[in-house]
Amino acid sequence: MKALEAKLGDASSIDHVVVQGQLLRKRRFSKALMFADIKLAQKEIIEMIIRAQENELTKEEIVQMNWDLHLGDMISVYGRLERTDKGHLLLVLKSASIITRWETLNPGIPFGHNPQDVVEPSVDDGRVFGQRKEYTNIVQIQGHNACKYYFNNASCIRGVDCHFWHGPIEDYKALRAEWFTKRALQRRQAASLDGDVHDPHEKGMKAQRARIFCDWLVTTYETEALASGSGVIDVAGGKGDIPFELYNKRGIPTTLVEPRPLNPRKVHRKFFAKNNTKPCHQIQACLDDDLLAEYEAFFNGSSLFVGMHPDEATEPIVDYALRVNKPFAVVPCCVMSRKFPNRLYNGEVVGTYDTFIAYLKAKDPRIQSAFLPFAGKNQVLFMPMQ
Repeated sequence: MKALEAKLGDASSIDHVVVQGQLLRKRRFSKALMFADIKLAQKEIIEMIIRAQENELTKEEIVQMNWDLHLGDMISVYGRLERTDKGHLLLVLKSASIITRWETLNPGIPFGHNPQDVVEPSVDDGRVFGQRKEYTNIVQIQGHNACKYYFNNASCIRGVDCHFWHGPIEDYKALRAEWFTKRALQRRQAASLDGDVHDPHEKGMKAQRARIFCDWLVTTYETEALASGSGVIDVAGGKGDIPFELYNKRGIPTTLVEPRPLNPRKVHRKFFAKNNTKPCHQIQACLDDDLLAEYEAFFNGSSLFVGMHPDEATEPIVDYALRVNKPFAVVPCCVMSRKFPNRLYNGEVVGTYDTFIAYLKAKDPRIQSAFLPFAGKNQVLFMPMQ
C-alpha cells in the first residue's frame, strides 16, 4: 500500500494504475454497481469500486465481470486510484483480467478468508457504500435487526463484534423459532409479484403447486378439451408432479417430456400401488427441433403444452406452441440470463424476472397472464384455446 500511497502523493486521484492481488470479497449493489476487496502482495487490503459509467463500463460488462471474477482468484486490475473522504485508497476499476483461478490451484476446495480481511466501507458524496443504514430485508426481533447467520445456524463469524442482534444466549431456542417464522412470512411477502392479488398468508406451499396449477388448468380449459387428441404435454416436468395430478388423479392423458428418467415421489409411488396404476407416458428427451420433428404428429395432436417452472425450456414451449398455433400455459421462474445472453427486450439484455415476463408476452398479443394462489413465482402465461 505504501507504493500506492507514494504514487498518489498529494493528488486526489491518478489514472492508469495497475494493481495485482487476490480477490477477497464482492458486494453487489445493483447491475451497475459493485464493490470488492483485494489483498495485495504485502498482505494489505485495498477496496475496489466497479460502476457503470459512460464510455467506460456498461451494466452488461459489470454483470459479466461478476460472473467471471471468483473469490480467491488472483487478478490484475487497471483503473484510477482515488482517496476517499475517510482517507482510504479506492481503486476505480476500468478493466480486469484473471492471472490464476483459485479453483485451478485448489480443485474442490472452497475459498475462505479471514473475516478481518475487509475494508471499512468508503464514502462517496455522503453516502456510505458497503453498509446500509436502513434494512428492508432483515428480520426484526424485539425491535432489533436480527443476525441471519446467528439465528439460521449459529455460524456468525463476527461474534460479539457483529453489529446485528444476537439476543440473550439463554433465549436462543425461542428467538430462533421466532426468527424462522418471521423469515418465512417475509419471504412469501417479498415473492408477491406486481398484479398478484392473492394474500401471502393464504397461499399454498411448494408441495401444493402442481395441484393448484392443475386445478387452474381444468377450470381454464375444461377436462374434455384437455383430454382431447393425445392430451397434455408437460415439458421439463421433473418428478412428474403435473402428470400425476392430471393423468393419475384426473384421468387426463398426459405425456412427460423430460431428459432425466422419471423418479416418482414417495407419495406418488404409494398412490400407484394403492390404485394399481402406473406413471404417465414419458418421452425421455429435451424439447428441441429434432424431437419436434420426430414426434410431429403426436405433438400436433396434443391439446395443450404446459410447464411449471421449466427453466430453460420456458421459451421453447412458448415458441413451439406459437409456431403450430397450439395453446399453452407456462409458469416461468428462473431467467437464466447467463445462459441466454442474446435475449433482448427494448434493446437491453433480459436479466430480470419482470423483463422476462414482458419479453415472453411480447411474442404474441394473444398471450394472457394470471396469478396462481401459491408461494413463489406464481404468474402463469397462457394462450387460450381457439
